[in-house]
Amino acid sequence: MILPLGMSNILVVRSVLRSRLLTDRDRLSLCVPTYNRCALLRDALAALDAEWQRLSPARRDRLEFVICDNASTDDTPLVADQFVSRHGAHAQYRRRATNIGADNVYLCTETATGDFVLILSDDDVLLPWALTRLFDLLDRDTELDAVALNLRSFKISPHENGRPAFKTWSGVQLRSRDELFAELSTMLVFLSILVYRRTLVAETDYTFARGTHLIQSYAYADVLNRGSQFATLAEPVVAYRRANQSTFDYVKVFVDGYLDLLVYAHRGGMSTATYERMKRHHLRRHVLQMMLLLKREGAQGDMRLDWREARQRVWRRYRDDPVGAAMVTAATMLPAPVTIPLEYLGRAAIGAARWTSRQRPHGRGA
Repeated sequence: MILPLGMSNILVVRSVLRSRLLTDRDRLSLCVPTYNRCALLRDALAALDAEWQRLSPARRDRLEFVICDNASTDDTPLVADQFVSRHGAHAQYRRRATNIGADNVYLCTETATGDFVLILSDDDVLLPWALTRLFDLLDRDTELDAVALNLRSFKISPHENGRPAFKTWSGVQLRSRDELFAELSTMLVFLSILVYRRTLVAETDYTFARGTHLIQSYAYADVLNRGSQFATLAEPVVAYRRANQSTFDYVKVFVDGYLDLLVYAHRGGMSTATYERMKRHHLRRHVLQMMLLLKREGAQGDMRLDWREARQRVWRRYRDDPVGAAMVTAATMLPAPVTIPLEYLGRAAIGAARWTSRQRPHGRGA
């Protein structure tokens, strides 16, 4: 069956979409966007198979798998077809006729039918009992609009005892909108971070966000601004690969793109205090880390970015923020390798910015 989506995209559907089951329990769609990473996809799907086996028959009936292939040229169709054959009407495999780039990440949800959606990156792996924990939470608190998931990293095996992304979380905690925004911070751009109620964004057109590499993050921001009940799950349920290479313009995505995303979230309802907090936290804990790495070791991987270019482009985005500008300036002046922890750099920058502001003349005659 061939379905036209939008004006230019044609998707080939490899399985028959099943009718929605008549149930009073919420259903979950696991959406896996993929492109030319059949070996990684095989690992991700093997973990989904294992999770399927751990679920009761009733919960299996509430689960849907959607694999969306961005016109891969490797063995991805074979790997996906084998998975669909094992799960029948519970699984869809959709193959795009042409590659649409990173927008495939969010557009893979277009035919999802679940009440809740989790976008799972093809290089991430669900940990044992992840779906059981998630269904337990959704069944216990039926008013939830989104659940933020804790993650842990791995290099070789997903069963490594990696460090959790959110070390301060405990159990299941209810969060306000601004609390969850602030907790996620930079991780708002991560794919496998949020299980959300699909109806909150199902009718929203995200054409404006295409080409940003962050289209799913705009949807996540709308979920947090439109929903009312949120929770965090402290037990890591997703393992992600460290230092997995991707090809993108680092500053375009993680500086310009992320700051534009925060502006969008602020306009949608995020408080000004949270906006400023996330903006500076991202600079201190992520952007400056990468800048200093570039300064010490040169261009990294496929990002094709050097230290001087990064410094100039980051400065342009933070120059109107006294604290942010002071942090960028301090990082520029530090020798490589850097021995001063960045949290002290942040404190020093705040002090420097306050001192500078007191030296400026005030009044109309200034």
